[in-house]
Amino acid sequence: MDILVYPSTHAAAAPVSQSLTTLLVPHYLPQVISPATLASPGYPWHSTCALLVLLELPGDRTAVQKYIELGGRLLALGGSALQSHGLFGIYQSLSCLNGFPIGGIGGDRSTIRIAEGQNSFHISFPTCLQPSSTNVSLDAELIPVFRIPTANLNVDPNKIDVLARFTGDDSPASVVSQSGRIAICACGPPLHEKLLRTTLTALGLRCSADPATDGQPSGVRILPQLLLAHPSGWVVQAAVLQALFPERDLNAVWSSLDLQPNGNTASHEASEFLLSKEMIFSDECNSFHFHVANERAPVSGSEHPILQHLPPSARSSEENIKHVVLPKNPLTLDEERLYTPFFSPSTFFSALDELRDRDHGTYTDPSSSWRIGDALLYGEVVTSTQSMLDNIRLPLRDAMAGTPPARSIRASNLVFIQYLFALAVVDACRVLDPSGSWSERVRLKWPNDIYGEFPAHQAWTKSEFKKLGGILVNLSFGGGMVDIIIGCGLNILNEAPIASLAQLQSLAGNNQASPPLRVERVTAAILAAFERIWESFLANEERGFEPFLGRYVSRWLHSNQIVKLTTTTPHIMVRIESITTDHGLLRTVPLGDAHGRYFVVAPNLLGHGFRQGTDFHLATLAGDLHPYLTQDHYDAIIGHSSRRISVILVDPSLHFSPEFIQEKKEEWANDVAHVKSVETFMAENPTWKRVDATTRVIGLQACASPDVVRKILEQNNPWSVGHMLTQMPENVTITVLIASPEVLDDVPSHPSIQTVVVPGVSHWVQYEAPEVIINTALQATAGAHETRF
Repeated sequence: MDILVYPSTHAAAAPVSQSLTTLLVPHYLPQVISPATLASPGYPWHSTCALLVLLELPGDRTAVQKYIELGGRLLALGGSALQSHGLFGIYQSLSCLNGFPIGGIGGDRSTIRIAEGQNSFHISFPTCLQPSSTNVSLDAELIPVFRIPTANLNVDPNKIDVLARFTGDDSPASVVSQSGRIAICACGPPLHEKLLRTTLTALGLRCSADPATDGQPSGVRILPQLLLAHPSGWVVQAAVLQALFPERDLNAVWSSLDLQPNGNTASHEASEFLLSKEMIFSDECNSFHFHVANERAPVSGSEHPILQHLPPSARSSEENIKHVVLPKNPLTLDEERLYTPFFSPSTFFSALDELRDRDHGTYTDPSSSWRIGDALLYGEVVTSTQSMLDNIRLPLRDAMAGTPPARSIRASNLVFIQYLFALAVVDACRVLDPSGSWSERVRLKWPNDIYGEFPAHQAWTKSEFKKLGGILVNLSFGGGMVDIIIGCGLNILNEAPIASLAQLQSLAGNNQASPPLRVERVTAAILAAFERIWESFLANEERGFEPFLGRYVSRWLHSNQIVKLTTTTPHIMVRIESITTDHGLLRTVPLGDAHGRYFVVAPNLLGHGFRQGTDFHLATLAGDLHPYLTQDHYDAIIGHSSRRISVILVDPSLHFSPEFIQEKKEEWANDVAHVKSVETFMAENPTWKRVDATTRVIGLQACASPDVVRKILEQNNPWSVGHMLTQMPENVTITVLIASPEVLDDVPSHPSIQTVVVPGVSHWVQYEAPEVIINTALQATAGAHETRF
């Protein structure tokens, strides 16, 4: 959950965020938020915000007011406040309020009205800040603060809780509403730690340990992680370590540490020294230190018990050092309560066994392979998931050396991984709630978010969608391999105002149909669902995302949604239909008159746009494009150099003699190896616009390598494909646009083939006469309700 400090442009935003971090980590993540982000409808900040801290008035007051109405919390630092009661009643006369102009409660933009039941708080922020040092009385203790003279809290002491008062005139310095959701402090930042802690606690937030009471430093350190494995396949833990340290004799190390049944006990000091030499893995971002868990009874104290498995020399707080603890055996229930009180590994693995496919087989040979979820790296307090994804540099393909052989995957299919995992999340919800009482309200927001449908008011007269989670996929290419790292954050048990699955379940009011959610079971259900989806995806990879498209669209929240398409000039309104099965982009239909409005898909050929390949025979290239001819949702297909569907070929290369191929092979390969600049192309082609030259440069750069050009020409010599145009399906008509009449003889005569000569242009018709191509397409598809290219 986030603590958002507004605005990011305020001079005190960073110091305030740091003070909040000291008091609230690891329970919350304080960060600043910009005015643009706060006002952006595309960024649902309110769905993950536990507290909004205002340092000045927001430009978008409506978004803040709605956040409070939905149960959010607000802290105004350095502000004035006027409290009013009922619909029109005011506690004190406006004439006595410093900082509030007469009539300001109505439409004045210098205040924001926050309603809470029958009470309202009219909050403003003084523009002239001249803070003076003074004290406030808090729990019979004098606390130094900075007082803003023009900031006054005019509130009813019988309808609000006063947390602290200024010592000079006994006026309120910090107050909180009786609901505990709105706090205003007339002191300027930075606040004294005790006053800030008291205010945050009054708002219902969970602060970290108080150093005044436990003697520990303020804040919480990042805790070591536990490397665990499925109890039936505990050797997975050793396999991971061996992959990380292939040059080390880990058996000898473990034996000396008394990890073998009848090994000799080594001294603790010797163990520390040996581990420091043998069990450190460093990459470009972090250093991972592995520590075998000791078997000594934990000593009671204020620090987390897991820290007692680190030698004293390893208890540093360096951010780039990550500690990993290696238990000797699966954790017992007592050890789980001690080391992982918020997550039960045994419950997770049991749920994983229960929810996996029964026909996949049992765990018979853990030494040679393991399944998704069998290796678990658990940390109670870690850095943000985004930072973890950004910094992962472990050799994951080596760490998975004990899994089945690596599977091939088409580069064009990688984009669908985030969609597949999103499907796994909603599928898991349906497994946990077969009746659909709450799981049917879990929906997908393209491209990578999970949303839930909640009532906009207490009654289900109107609903709204709130964010439940998100998915991040990182891809790392190298050595002909791709490492796929999937990160997923999901709100499971969070309380309002943070939307969560547990709240959806509670709103359904049918808890007997499905037991209360547990993090362990939800996690296991998602991994089991993804394993089923992933195996099916790889087994039918030639079909790409097509087998999952129907399920995905049936579970998203965009069907028939009307949106404004801003990538066109002028902007147009379109209706969302689906996503494309080639690149996962949104498929939309223009509303009203479709003149001049197109849905365009531009597929990359093999060898282009990071699509690797070695077979470039024309039959292979044609087969790769064949789905575009068999799918009925395209009205026109336009190809350069290469319902009823119209194919438009733009100056196609239908015939090359062997001599011509030999002459042009190296010339065209050199064009790819040494791409000319935009300026050079514009000079050589005076009729081109800059965007045309830029597109040409990008197109050449997208070609995988000069060898692609050579292989295409070599593998198709002699080049003669005109006769193939007569072999098109009956539902296809062909229009051939040619730049030179000399190639007319290469176009075969056929009733479904029409040839048009475009005068005064070179081979680059799309740059020099694009209107000819568009008009040809419109004429060929006349009468169609919509046009897709």
